[in-house]
Amino acid sequence: MAKALFAGIVSAILFRFIFALGLASALDGLGVVPGLLGIVLTFCGVRQLTAQEDHCDVTQTLLVRGFRFLLGDRLGEFYDEEGEGLLAVSKGRVCVTLLGVVIFLL
Repeated sequence: MAKALFAGIVSAILFRFIFALGLASALDGLGVVPGLLGIVLTFCGVRQLTAQEDHCDVTQTLLVRGFRFLLGDRLGEFYDEEGEGLLAVSKGRVCVTLLGVVIFLL
């Protein structure tokens, strides 16, 4: 958990730096981007409000299935809870854990 939090903080700092260098003004010139972002955020918020409390299997989400398609059996569908590693050895092969997927998506 600490690794994912650290990666999130570092990526947030880097994005703020990039926006300060001029990406914000470039995106502001594209008048459609703020409107589309607002629609997406509103959709996500409404979806969270109407979500049921069903415990879904994280390995069945679209993103994990996409990583499973790309990595095949190199995707370990588990968290390395002892070492908190991004990579782990499973069945004699090095696999990307779900924490690796989380950090990649940050």
